[in-house]
Amino acid sequence: MHDIFADNDDAEVLTALGNFFNPTVPRSDKVSDVDVVSEYLCSVGSESTADGLDLFLTYMHSLVDSGSKVVRSSRDAANIAFKKKGFVPSSSSRVSREIVGSPC
Repeated sequence: MHDIFADNDDAEVLTALGNFFNPTVPRSDKVSDVDVVSEYLCSVGSESTADGLDLFLTYMHSLVDSGSKVVRSSRDAANIAFKKKGFVPSSSSRVSREIVGSPC
């Protein structure tokens, strides 16, 4: 039953998405997560680059490192991606939609 309903890559992708938006995970620990998220986005037809995702992480962690109270949770990080569509790459906005389950 497990093989029918679960893709073996699901756990890796969900873990990477969770880590990607989690402000408590150090940016340096997200290198492999960026690769997984980028590959996932490409597999669902979204043009994504690791550089674009890294740009979002740079912005998000600059807020965290400055002591800003704006980013305390993964939900806050996803909301930043929604609100800053003009600044953050579209791939980060797409990822935030995937993690909260909104349509594209």
